[in-house]
Amino acid sequence: MAMRRSFEKGRVKKFEKLLEKAKKRGISRERLEERIKVFGGIVWLSKWRRMSFEEKVGFAKRRYGVKKISREVIEVLKELDKGKIDYTKIKGKEFIVALPWLYELSFSWVGTIRRNVSSALRRIGVWNKDVGRILERLSIDEYEQAREKPLPL
Repeated sequence: MAMRRSFEKGRVKKFEKLLEKAKKRGISRERLEERIKVFGGIVWLSKWRRMSFEEKVGFAKRRYGVKKISREVIEVLKELDKGKIDYTKIKGKEFIVALPWLYELSFSWVGTIRRNVSSALRRIGVWNKDVGRILERLSIDEYEQAREKPLPL
């Protein structure tokens, strides 16, 4: 019980440090909480970005109960990890392990990337709460985004 409390205290302190940095940049607490959570707080977005490719694949396999991933899927995941991808390659239920990468891409300010993510979700053809979160993330009004981050001149 005492270990759990100390663990939670550590998480709170870490979040407070992140909140201080965000305030300096002009980001609200709600926006920060929205940006750093991935799939209900299981993995923080900052931690996800520090993970190696193998750790990310392992997380996705555990998350979705996939025992084996084909080479084709691994190649597409590597491209997703680098940010260079032809989204039409993502087809079928075997690409369910790509959901964490698609979630990360749903935070993009670029509209074409967001549209490509939504079309990739449609081609995967699976519905679960993670897909719901990604679609919720994608449904943010573009006007609101433009207001929060103006385009450089």
